Amino acid sequence: MSRTGAIPWGSLERRRGGAFVAAAGLFAVFAALWGVAAVTDIGPRPAVDVFGPAGWLLAFVGLLGLYPGLVERVPWNSRAGAVFAGVGVVGATVTAVANLGQLAGMTGEPPAWFAALNLLLLVGIVPGFLTFAVAVLRTDVRARTLGLLLLVPALLFVVNIVRVSTLGPRAPTGAPFVLGGGQALALLAIGLRLRTGATATDPAQSPADATH
Repeated sequence: MSRTGAIPWGSLERRRGGAFVAAAGLFAVFAALWGVAAVTDIGPRPAVDVFGPAGWLLAFVGLLGLYPGLVERVPWNSRAGAVFAGVGVVGATVTAVANLGQLAGMTGEPPAWFAALNLLLLVGIVPGFLTFAVAVLRTDVRARTLGLLLLVPALLFVVNIVRVSTLGPRAPTGAPFVLGGGQALALLAIGLRLRTGATATDPAQSPADATH
């Protein structure tokens, strides 16, 4: 991948902080729906299956916005991360659109093979976030906070996979709410860090530039 071509890297770079903040908002709704389901008989699906993938879609857009500032300093890490995030974009988009159709009553319940798309989401979330976290941590010690924050969504997702595989999708009671809220806070922290703090993904400033 290069910084030129059909992908609007400059636009993604400018919007990366906002994309993470918007993703946090969607995950806040996701967590709230699970919270309501924990204390009432209201079923959270398929609504949570729209807000969750849509939140990841925006998070992947935010990850891709990190690519232009990293590719010249850590090319292999940033290119691999961009590929993983791109795979996640495909999975998140298809999943969110299909589930939205079901929520709106336009389509029926998706077939069994549809669950395989979760593998595309997993590629974007776990190796995608981890690879970008490593790339950021390798650039500059000033970006350590951002790099560590980028580890959190992947780690929370792995915890959720272990929980679901061992205890079930809704056990223990309130776990989906807590983990969803944790994702919202992590993504919000990443977005605010990118919006308000200088990071190693920002172009380096030369002494000559500083004098001007």
